[in-house]
Amino acid sequence: MAQDLFKRNFLVRISDLDSTGSQVSFEIRPPFDISFSCQRKIGQAGSLSITLYGLGESKRLLLSKRNYEQSRALVIENGKLKSDPIVGLRPRSTVRGARELQIELFIGYGDDSNLMRIFRGEIRTAQNTLSDKGFATEIEAFTNISTRKRAFTSRTITNREEAIKKLMVDAGLEIGEIRLVNNEYLRPKVLSGRPMDILEKMANGTTEQFGHDNGKGYFIPLEKTRDNTKVIVKASEGLLNTPSRQAEFVTFKSMMNPLFELMGEIELESFVDPTVNGQFKIYEMVFVGDYEGSSWVVDVVARAINDTLLQ
Repeated sequence: MAQDLFKRNFLVRISDLDSTGSQVSFEIRPPFDISFSCQRKIGQAGSLSITLYGLGESKRLLLSKRNYEQSRALVIENGKLKSDPIVGLRPRSTVRGARELQIELFIGYGDDSNLMRIFRGEIRTAQNTLSDKGFATEIEAFTNISTRKRAFTSRTITNREEAIKKLMVDAGLEIGEIRLVNNEYLRPKVLSGRPMDILEKMANGTTEQFGHDNGKGYFIPLEKTRDNTKVIVKASEGLLNTPSRQAEFVTFKSMMNPLFELMGEIELESFVDPTVNGQFKIYEMVFVGDYEGSSWVVDVVARAINDTLLQ
């Protein structure tokens, strides 16, 4: 099988709350089969489309039942109950029986100690079908759906760094990394609104950049990358094609590498086209995997952070 050649490995974890409010979960591992496409992009919610093959009846029914309950959840709008057509975008206090199932996807090579998470989010839809591989459960999930819509902040702040930390917490994000071009003290100022929207406005787009990935928030200079993320990309390390260049951006395909991080640094080394060599900041990744098939790759879009490519 294809996975034996490269010792592919994965773990899917689906979590819920039991009647006491405690988190419970179940995991899917090899030899179960999965196929998936996972997109992560600066400035957008991450998405995961994944198909799980051969789940037991109890797990299939759990997912389909919760999907039905969420699709039938009711919200209060202008004092009236109304069906919400979009699962997961409901104020928690006005919903009957509406907590989204959580899903995490880890991938890697070799044993479980090498697995790294490439997605964490909320299940939006789940449905069971029959395929040529038997029972198949198709899941669509997204990151930060509920917090982006439900969260609201109203705070008085006096400096930008403290404001960013509090806004990340209000948005349901862990604080990943904050490095500001300036942290000027301000006259007391009230920030009011959705914290994600405020954070995106605070990053002016010319000197600073806000992004969120895997449940963590990052606010760093536009021309810098996240700390301790550098990965060498070359043919002997999994590069599968000759990178293409358009202005300061390059795109390339690599064997799936869980070390790639959004807003992280890569050093590209192409023997065929040395003009694309240099340091880059990852802007977008699409992981495509088929555990028992041929696909186990990632497509990357990255922006130059060195001057040589721009000359």
